[in-house]
Amino acid sequence: MKRVWTEEKDELLAQLYSTAHLGNLAFRLRVTEKALRSRAKVLKLKRERKYQVWNVRQTAYLRKHYADTPIDVLMEVTKHSQKSIWNKAKKMGLRKSLEFLQEVGRQCSKHPKSIASRFVKGSEPANKGKRIEEFMSEDGIKASLVAFRDGNRQNCDLSNLYLISRQESARRCINSESKEARQARVTKAQTTRNKSIRRDKIRLHYGMEPIGNLVKRW
Repeated sequence: MKRVWTEEKDELLAQLYSTAHLGNLAFRLRVTEKALRSRAKVLKLKRERKYQVWNVRQTAYLRKHYADTPIDVLMEVTKHSQKSIWNKAKKMGLRKSLEFLQEVGRQCSKHPKSIASRFVKGSEPANKGKRIEEFMSEDGIKASLVAFRDGNRQNCDLSNLYLISRQESARRCINSESKEARQARVTKAQTTRNKSIRRDKIRLHYGMEPIGNLVKRW
């Protein structure tokens, strides 16, 4: 039976295992990654750490200054990456101060593209005065939901189930609401939307991807 691991392969493995991409190294040695890891364990080889350990001085600085210091300053002083700082701050339970976040929000609101993308008072939405067929696809309009004839969601008998369009379902929900409940729903939706926009502007300010789609990358 042909020996899989030769002296030449062991030597190459010992030389490259600590830093090489394991998939590429396994292909080069004509073995699977599992076999490669097993052999490295037998030879007592270890991978090189890809992250920098936090020392006492760096940790103390982060604890003291994280709340009110921009990320670029923290990176320069601690010599850690942005992701490393965020992960460390999360483990330590650190958060940005309200004053810092408010200032970031003010700076973001002054950005020319932020100003240009605002909805100007008096402007009309793109779908105002249009029928639903004019701004929604036929599939979107015809999409159906399962409804319950007696209103009891626990009654799943087939005779109690029927299909209803999304449009009709939304209309029924709105018509069944009181004026106060409808206003409360609209207010809540607006508040949630504004929070989402502020959150994503802050994320963009620090080079992070926005979570929602209300704010585009500058």
